[in-house]
Amino acid sequence: MKLDWQRVLLNLKSAGVSVRSAARSAGMDPQTLRHYARGECSEPRFSQGLALLDLHLRHCPEKHRIEELRR
Repeated sequence: MKLDWQRVLLNLKSAGVSVRSAARSAGMDPQTLRHYARGECSEPRFSQGLALLDLHLRHCPEKHRIEELRR
């Protein structure tokens, strides 16, 4: 199963989380995170993806269901 990282990042943006803040939380460069947001990269490293999902759960709990985050 693959997650739709574009959707995860769009949800975070809609919740008011900046790219810089999300990148800092995940230990990523903001430019790299923008590549994921545009679909130019397929999957983040495990630790980075886990950090992004944790951030998503905190800011978007109503959208944090596997059915909504699958590709």
